[in-house]
Amino acid sequence: MTPSKWGSCNAAKGIVWLNTELSAKPINATDYVILHELAHLISDRHDDQFVAVLNQHMP
Repeated sequence: MTPSKWGSCNAAKGIVWLNTELSAKPINATDYVILHELAHLISDRHDDQFVAVLNQHMP
């Protein structure tokens, strides 16, 4: 079964959850999911600020 979520973030509490099956994926995919969830600590939406964080750290 493929998980529906690789990661999740509760920005209000500063908590990031990662699916344990992510560890079996390529490291660049793992890096992206971690960065994606951490970017939600800066912006809870997929807005320009969120995209800027992604582009800064993983162009």
